[in-house]
Amino acid sequence: MATKLEKTIKRELKFTGDWKGKPYMVEIKPGDLLEFRVKGKHRRIEIPLAQCVQLAEIWDAEAKFKEAQNLYKAKQALGKRARRPRKAEFPYNDVYFKALSGVKTKR
Repeated sequence: MATKLEKTIKRELKFTGDWKGKPYMVEIKPGDLLEFRVKGKHRRIEIPLAQCVQLAEIWDAEAKFKEAQNLYKAKQALGKRARRPRKAEFPYNDVYFKALSGVKTKR
């Protein structure tokens, strides 16, 4: 059984975040929020964990699709029959798909 999150948990990440080589700090807050900031800076970025889960599901589906597509192409090159893979359909917001493709959205 998991422990309920009642206090903020702060951790320093291993990778360096900004161009000066300063590390990122991450906080998991009650209310299911993630907060990121560069160590020593005031600017904070908050994101709900539900959005992180949706983005992770989309990334996972994209990776599986690309893997299936490579397998399909390999089978075609060998002259074997194979079903063409389909992309997963998600009922999520278009913002997530644009974030994956690198297209910037207006705020």
